[in-house]
Amino acid sequence: MSSGAKNIRDVLVVGAGTGGCVAALWAARAGVSTLIVDAHPAEEIGTKACGGALSNDGVATIAEMIDPPRGAEIASTVAGGTLGSQGGRAVDLAEPGIIINRAIFGQRLLADAIDAGAEFGENTTCVGWADRGRQIIRLRDAGERERDVSVRVVIDASGYRSVLTRHGGPTHVDTPLRSEVGIGHYALVPLAAELERPDWVRVHVSPAGAGDGYGWLFPVGARMANIGLGGSLARVDRPVRSHLAGLLEVWNDVQALPPLRSGTGMLPLRRPLASVVGPGFLSVGDAACHANPLHGGGIAPSIIAGTLAGKAGGRAALKRDASVRELWPYAIETMRTIGAPHAAQEIIRRLMSSLSPDDLAFLAEELGRAGAAYRELYGSSPGRFTRHLLSIVGRAARRPALVAGLLSASRQAGAAHRLFRQYPSSPDRLDAWTRRVEQLFGGPERERSR
Repeated sequence: MSSGAKNIRDVLVVGAGTGGCVAALWAARAGVSTLIVDAHPAEEIGTKACGGALSNDGVATIAEMIDPPRGAEIASTVAGGTLGSQGGRAVDLAEPGIIINRAIFGQRLLADAIDAGAEFGENTTCVGWADRGRQIIRLRDAGERERDVSVRVVIDASGYRSVLTRHGGPTHVDTPLRSEVGIGHYALVPLAAELERPDWVRVHVSPAGAGDGYGWLFPVGARMANIGLGGSLARVDRPVRSHLAGLLEVWNDVQALPPLRSGTGMLPLRRPLASVVGPGFLSVGDAACHANPLHGGGIAPSIIAGTLAGKAGGRAALKRDASVRELWPYAIETMRTIGAPHAAQEIIRRLMSSLSPDDLAFLAEELGRAGAAYRELYGSSPGRFTRHLLSIVGRAARRPALVAGLLSASRQAGAAHRLFRQYPSSPDRLDAWTRRVEQLFGGPERERSR
């Protein structure tokens, strides 16, 4: 396709996380010259502040796009878990899934991309746009040497702090508020004694110090656990890792030893950005705000977006047409598959963040009893979950604030889902659609809170 010159590529993927590796895989499979770069050395690809939990539904979804986690990539198989909250009764949930060994899985995804023909540049930082109009990206290696790369399509999978998406990437940029940005800390912890149930996760809603977030314990075998917690930047009152000891007091039967590995990371806790497409540009994963607003999970959404972006970028490069109109179907499909459920889930997150600890504990118990309706919270349609919210109203008669919140949230969640399913078929209609989003999610209030 391209001339083969060292600094010319058809597709450049920035970031070798889950979404980036999958995007590079599909772009390379299209037969175009593909370069994927990451600021870390090759052996560190896959190490990330991440819980690594994936439901069976999520596994089935990504299996349609890539080879799903297998063998040593699966740290544990789980049958369900316990949902608890401050002052509330813990409720058991039957939700089967897996805990991914993120490092091993990440290494395999990178190897798959390279095997498909992608070139990998380790220890390479994306400085930003050297020339936006001519599609030239500036890269810097570990020795601080810089080079410019001319590309047809840039796929930005560099994470929430991306310089490309924030500065000149998509056709329209809306900046997340502090309340829409999460910070989380995890630790891979050996245990002094085996877990009583190594197939059972634990989730604690609204932990001390991170009131609008949650803490987790995900088993990694019987004698190891991924333990962490997170919340929004607006509500975490000091470094998030300092709250880990308090979380372990909640699970006082767990005898944790000094961690083998730990890390802190930032991620979006909101609906996707209004635009994830620009001339010769696609945004993927956390850079596009594709993580789940409720629990921050981003593995499945990033694989979905990476697949769609890699295919779209490959097609555009083959056609030598990387215009916004040519790439626009990527935006439509990601908004329908990722944006619609996540927009509804952001409404539910806002409700949960506004409740008193007592009302939140009550709601957590009711959700825990919902069974299949609870799982709809993470599905492609909020319909069954919304109906369950309304069914709680009768049992919450003595909780007027909760009743008002449930009625409002059920109405807004449905409206948000419909609106994102109706993402504009043409970039010409983006401004009008964006105004509708701002009306639903509170445009004037957002401006006053900046």
